[in-house]
Amino acid sequence: MRRTFFSNVSLPFIGLCLLFILSACSEKTETESSAMFRADIQRSGNFQTTGPQTKPEILWRYHAEVGASSSPVSSGNLIFSGRFDGLMLALNNQTGEEKWRFVTQAGIFSTPAVAEEQIIFGSDDKNIY
Repeated sequence: MRRTFFSNVSLPFIGLCLLFILSACSEKTETESSAMFRADIQRSGNFQTTGPQTKPEILWRYHAEVGASSSPVSSGNLIFSGRFDGLMLALNNQTGEEKWRFVTQAGIFSTPAVAEEQIIFGSDDKNIY
């Protein structure tokens, strides 16, 4: 009878090796898990943090003539948000002061993306800005 490598190795040893390999492959760091959409692979939305230690307070409010149609995005000291009327606004995140506005020809429903010194968003006028 011909002997193979596995016939000389005990089954429990192989099981332990497989268990070690699988556990090493599935290990996540804190950074990886917090960067994942909704916190984990199950998309539970449960982040393992303590949250704010004091009650949050409203710093400012911005009243728009037309409602916001995209989720706001914060980058540096600015908050960007698109509106139904085609305006992309940049607001100071400490004061709510409008820093600039950009006009498109149709509503902005996409959440803006910020990369380095650029803001990227789509508009219903069929353009990406």
